[in-house]
Amino acid sequence: MAPQIDPLPKSKRQTQFEEFEGRAEAFGSLVRDGRLSAASASKMIWEDGRARDFSDEYIAAVIDNVIEGEPRTNGADAQSFDDYGARRPDDAADIEPLETIDPADWDGQKPPERQWIIRNMIPLGEAGLLNGHGGAGKTLLGCQIAVGVNMQTDCLGFAVEHGGPVLLYSPEEREEELHRRLVVIVESRGKRLGDLKGFRIYCPPPTETMLTTVGRDGLVKPTMTMLRLEKTIETLRPVLVTIDHISIAFGGSEIDRSIVGQNVGFMKRMAGLCGSAVLGFQHVSYAGLNSDEGSSGSTQWHNAARARMWLRSVKDDEASELRELVIKKQNYGKDGQRHLLRWQKPGLFVPVGTPSLVERASEEAKVDSAYLDCLRAVETQGRRVGPYTGRSYAPAIFESMPQARGCKARVLAAAQERLFASGKIEVTTIGPKSRQVTIIKRKEA
Repeated sequence: MAPQIDPLPKSKRQTQFEEFEGRAEAFGSLVRDGRLSAASASKMIWEDGRARDFSDEYIAAVIDNVIEGEPRTNGADAQSFDDYGARRPDDAADIEPLETIDPADWDGQKPPERQWIIRNMIPLGEAGLLNGHGGAGKTLLGCQIAVGVNMQTDCLGFAVEHGGPVLLYSPEEREEELHRRLVVIVESRGKRLGDLKGFRIYCPPPTETMLTTVGRDGLVKPTMTMLRLEKTIETLRPVLVTIDHISIAFGGSEIDRSIVGQNVGFMKRMAGLCGSAVLGFQHVSYAGLNSDEGSSGSTQWHNAARARMWLRSVKDDEASELRELVIKKQNYGKDGQRHLLRWQKPGLFVPVGTPSLVERASEEAKVDSAYLDCLRAVETQGRRVGPYTGRSYAPAIFESMPQARGCKARVLAAAQERLFASGKIEVTTIGPKSRQVTIIKRKEA
């Protein structure tokens, strides 16, 4: 589960003040575009302001500014109020200093342990990037990571340290395409889509993909889609949020350092809502390809993100199946690591050295056959084996039988699940009601 985030301390009230005005401006923009009524916008701004304990006078002034476009007749405006919703002092001497932190207060306290989704790759509670040229497989890799995190199992050979709900914000791919990809991914694990718990996808309409816009003053502001996405994050509390991809989701120029910094700031704000890792996908520019940096736009993308990966093709790969995942930046671990992956049909990345799906299916068929041979032998001998761990647990008993051909209990247990799923074996209950026993038998027997 994602770690709980404590409420903002009073010393960070200014952040709440700025967020409130940003949200109010987003509502005002929707009113001016004719996409939201002034009454509905005013109601939502009132509710937001009062939830933050701002004064009614301040909230009313903000509403007048963003919706009616005019300050109140008494001359009050948003700039006349401080971060607590009270009027700003006229005398600079009345301004209070910042509430700073004294590290001496930490003396004797153990620092909080850093948390990861995948160690040295995706830190929890931070914003990161996954770069790759068009067609490299960013979406597929992101889906595989998301499934591994949701099922809290290994992912491309990497251990998932924190698993749980995930949220895919996908303005680029359609639902049908994600459906096709996810089926392949979960079936490769011997699972079904129904085994995904807390896995959510949102594919916005083409006209509502932007999460931020840039005003004339150069300030980046959230859109209604961003506000709804943040509300969804607060409700779902995902461990991982992916954004596919950056240029469709965030407004402004990708080469403007100020705008880029603000957009990454919004990614960090999403991460801070409940401690999620936010991973944005980004295309690589020609300059990024030629420089071997795998980046795009302003260097502020690289600088502001806490982690960055680059998925690139391998030179001289005639089949175009090999990819190299390079850790280009890792603020809290070692960067420069390289992981070789291979794309294989029907559409999956696997670590190089992993058997292909055909090879793995052949090996699994051999184990399934060994399991059935063991079951047939015990049935002939009049012995009974069951599906539950204990003295009669089938995989544990089969492990020592010659028909198992050296297969271990763990491998035979996986075969047992496959055979149940395919209908080749079944359970049945025998004996009187007072001493009933559940056993496994071949379905054709």
